[in-house]
Amino acid sequence: MSSVLPQRFEETNKNLVTLINLPKILIVYQTSYGSTFQYAKWINEFFTDADLFQLNDFDQSSICNYDIVIIGGSTKRGRLTTESFIKKHAKILESKYVFVFATGIIPWKGKYRKDAYLRIPLHIRSSIQYIKLPGRVDPDKLTLLDKVYLMFNGIYEYDQMDKQFVKPIINYVHSIRDQHSKKD
Repeated sequence: MSSVLPQRFEETNKNLVTLINLPKILIVYQTSYGSTFQYAKWINEFFTDADLFQLNDFDQSSICNYDIVIIGGSTKRGRLTTESFIKKHAKILESKYVFVFATGIIPWKGKYRKDAYLRIPLHIRSSIQYIKLPGRVDPDKLTLLDKVYLMFNGIYEYDQMDKQFVKPIINYVHSIRDQHSKKD
């Protein structure tokens, strides 16, 4: 017996039709320098039936069509770039399974790693999962303001990205899908 989580499929064999209705997944992200996009792509590799959108390209009125919403953004000076999206859709997100991940130029184990999370209002934070993931700093791609900010903080080059860091998100989605499949 395979331990692979079933994906959406139809199988027809001698009039046998099997349809597994799994919760629909949305992966929406906003990236500044590519780290968040890379993590979103890695998550999407695990759930090929998920819809992947850059936040600016996503029709926000369709958020109601999803059961699981994974939101990725970068952090800049203590703010999550997807904070306004989360606040705007707070009421809808309350009825969804939501996982927010953040990447940024402040090291992921630094003392300020929770600042962006704490800016999300408590009533929203209580219904979401959140993780800060290590990002990547490529000085050649940074704005002048970001370069100055990094120099002030003693950060010149940084790349701690690894596909393994998406495991908590993958495990979360698998657990939801497992619960859902037990109900059917």
